[in-house]
Amino acid sequence: MLEQRRLQRLGQSTLTVSLPKAWVEQLNLKKGDVVGITADEQGRLVIHPSLQMLPVRSRCVIKADGVDDELLRRLVLGAYIVGHETIEIRSDGALTASQMELARRTVNDLIGVGMVEQGEKRILIQSFLDPSKFPIDGLMMRLHLIVESMLDLAVRALVERRSELAKQVVDMDAEADKVYFLATRQLLQAVEDKALAERVGVADTRNIIGDRMVVKVLEEVGDYAQVIAGSAARINQLGYDDRATGEAIAGLREQARKTASLAMLSLSKGDPESANSAIAEYGRLAEMERRTEAELNERLTPSSAAVAMELKSVTQSIRQIGRYYMISAETMINRAVERSTGAVSVVKGSESEFIQYMQTS
Repeated sequence: MLEQRRLQRLGQSTLTVSLPKAWVEQLNLKKGDVVGITADEQGRLVIHPSLQMLPVRSRCVIKADGVDDELLRRLVLGAYIVGHETIEIRSDGALTASQMELARRTVNDLIGVGMVEQGEKRILIQSFLDPSKFPIDGLMMRLHLIVESMLDLAVRALVERRSELAKQVVDMDAEADKVYFLATRQLLQAVEDKALAERVGVADTRNIIGDRMVVKVLEEVGDYAQVIAGSAARINQLGYDDRATGEAIAGLREQARKTASLAMLSLSKGDPESANSAIAEYGRLAEMERRTEAELNERLTPSSAAVAMELKSVTQSIRQIGRYYMISAETMINRAVERSTGAVSVVKGSESEFIQYMQTS
């Protein structure tokens, strides 16, 4: 609810405004305490407690009675992602053996948490994370490197006819998920806590939405790497081995790599020119994929329908991966016009100044 308060003069040149009593009492503030004041892009002042104050802790209690295992796992993951420090799984009766095993596996899939108590009716999961040790930029780059390695292995499994590499892709996906869950947790907590946002490297909270999209895009790239790995294993099993096809797939992979490298460079360096180049490289990738698919349709016979279907899945997956990185590059383009830079001038003013500008321009 918006409160309006009148400015009061204190001395000859100082203006003051009182703080809402309910807010002061909620945070247990008293005379002499220090609060932080920051200004946003629209000129609004944001008042928040001192960075030295203890953060608010939260816990989540999940009632396991009548909940199937898949939903229970998703609830635990959700509780971790939204930032609860303590997650309790509770049952009025006894927890089943599958629920206990699921809790253990889920904890193993997460970074910075541990199971501190396990009883017949209660499991307690505790977070030991120090958010400042996991900056968002670092997590995004780590996730990018993991999924790119997955993609390399998946394509090599096909080109080199080494199905054991496809199995490694599946194993690496667990590590990608861990980083994805942690990055999402950091970003969601940064929305509510500006002090935390600064500690994890989010200088402008408007970037949280874009970062969240990039993290999701990278997670999807990992999923497509698994699709390619699965197709590679099935193609190898069918005994298909064509050097020209392997070279075409490898060429698509290299073009997707160019798009990915430029997109991630643009985000890490804040460089819109690299982002623009990434978008152009994706256009070349899309054209290459269309040509490759047409050539495969000409070479493969009707008896190779199963192989053709799997190869189409591979080429389209690589194209989709490039498209996802293009979306990440577009995020950087959007950031480049939020404020004045070398190529952009952003001017803000009142409505009357805007009308005057429109009339005189």
